[in-house]
Amino acid sequence: MEGKELLTTGLRVQIGNGEETLIWRDAWLPTHPPRAPRQRNHIDINDHTVNTLFLLGTRQWNIELLAQLMVPEDVDLVKQIVVSSFGGQDLLGWNYTDDGMYTVKSGYWLSMHSNVHQVNPLRRSVELKAALWKMNAAPKLKHFLWRVLLEAMPVGSILKRRRVCQDVNLERSWII
Repeated sequence: MEGKELLTTGLRVQIGNGEETLIWRDAWLPTHPPRAPRQRNHIDINDHTVNTLFLLGTRQWNIELLAQLMVPEDVDLVKQIVVSSFGGQDLLGWNYTDDGMYTVKSGYWLSMHSNVHQVNPLRRSVELKAALWKMNAAPKLKHFLWRVLLEAMPVGSILKRRRVCQDVNLERSWII
């Protein structure tokens, strides 16, 4: 996962007054990774903001309305969100720390525990192959590295996968 994607994945809207956060589009539920709630019935209410889910004139959740609009698991998640009684602005915060501030440790944790937006191995492979031929190195070394990238080297794991040799514990594999 690359830097910008990592940050985007870990950001969650922290509800203040709920006037700027779209219910079905913005990631405001405290899940891994943060996301918008799922609709119970697909009705067209895309532009409503989170403050429409409060009881009239208060900053408390309208549980009946939540139950009508969202799947039960998401209703439980919304009920866990404590809304500010002061009603400040909605803010973006980091989902993986208590204070909402990004730390390198929490970013590293997310990158190690996330399967969202993994780097496309094919794209990375093409970039590596292009860089390989531009290297200032002996042609023999370039050819060796090229074969490694193509998985054309006769090592035990590749030979086993291709069913040439079944012994996984080979320290050296030679094709004769």
